[in-house]
Amino acid sequence: GDPPDVRGSGSARSGGTAKLTQGGYFVSGRWNYLSGVDHAKCLFLNCDVVDDNGPVRNDDGSPVSRVAIVPVEAGGVHIVWSTLGMRGTASNDAEFSELFVPTSHTYSRAEPALHDNPLYNPQTAILCSWTLASANALGMARGAMDAFKDLATAGSTTSTTLLRDRTTVQTTVGECEAIIGAGRSYVLDAVGAMWESQAARAPDLMDKAVHARLAIAYGIRQSVKVVDMLFYAAGTGAIHQSNRLERYFRDLHVSGQHISGLHSNYELGGQLLLGAEPTALTYA
Repeated sequence: GDPPDVRGSGSARSGGTAKLTQGGYFVSGRWNYLSGVDHAKCLFLNCDVVDDNGPVRNDDGSPVSRVAIVPVEAGGVHIVWSTLGMRGTASNDAEFSELFVPTSHTYSRAEPALHDNPLYNPQTAILCSWTLASANALGMARGAMDAFKDLATAGSTTSTTLLRDRTTVQTTVGECEAIIGAGRSYVLDAVGAMWESQAARAPDLMDKAVHARLAIAYGIRQSVKVVDMLFYAAGTGAIHQSNRLERYFRDLHVSGQHISGLHSNYELGGQLLLGAEPTALTYA
């Protein structure tokens, strides 16, 4: 039949609770960083499961969590997204109070996927979405290069020499091109290898997943480095809102704060390379 008309948003952060009741849960709480919530029909909300006695815990003492799928219209959206960059994502908050959600509209990440498509492999599902963050960052780095080239051919009020004719600027552009190319190739190679293993239904994807996580973080961090280099090379010409480089600078610095681009992602790669036991792939 026709593909489902689903526009969803969600948060991996546990912003509320799901209280056990007959046939389902009562969901309450406030969740943030819901990118695109203004356009979403449903939300995927990570909840801590509770009962009349308090939090429900696993055998190891960790809290039991469950994702509830709820209609946006059943709660309230709070417009709070006022940020340095990435303003178009409209990553606002949503709040719900005692909303009944049937068990059939919830799931646990600890459960096997209902679909055998390798895209939904629980070992790598989050990295598939993180790949988009790296691709977005690398695309913005490329956009920053294009914006800088336009600026470099424009006249200057302080010099008769165009930016493009200065050796320091030429060196910066050459280095930035190499950085973008290296980051893009690394992401394509590592994520591609992970996907091939997923498609082959490999039983253990930890090694491939760790390398993909390294590449994703590297692509984002290097993109931030590129826009910094170009921004400083452009001088005062980069600070005006009429120049696209100013927006790329803001957006990339906000993008780089996403968990997928944090420097802490290198820890897993270091563990693997040193022969230590890698920790689980988590959201935080």
